[in-house]
Amino acid sequence: MKSVKVSIPWLLLIAIVAVTALPPAKKAEVRRNIRQCSAEADVLTRDSIKVLKGDFKNNGDNMKQFVVCMFRKIEFLGDDDEFDDDIIREKLSENIEEDEVNTLMDKCAITKDKLTDTCWERFKCFFKNHKVPSDMMDF
Repeated sequence: MKSVKVSIPWLLLIAIVAVTALPPAKKAEVRRNIRQCSAEADVLTRDSIKVLKGDFKNNGDNMKQFVVCMFRKIEFLGDDDEFDDDIIREKLSENIEEDEVNTLMDKCAITKDKLTDTCWERFKCFFKNHKVPSDMMDF
């Protein structure tokens, strides 16, 4: 039986729970989070969307702060700014086989001196190591 795969970056950034196209309410929530985090990080929304689609050229501190904000919005970062691996694993396991979740989480357990750098590098790692279906990137 062929497994259905969903992009880990998509899951990480919006905590999607279905492998089909997002329903309108979920798309609205994603767009709202992108706008709010873009404003909070003082970056253009269109630049934030580029990052979400894998264009990592804009890697300044503000863009890294955008990624941190998105991680907080979906509660992958707790109030203490620590990653909640249990929540991440639970949400990813809804759509990705457990072995793949474990492999990706192990491979992408990157820690840097600053939270912004840690979140940025983890997001890039997940994105680069798991194919993102183009139809999942329509926000």
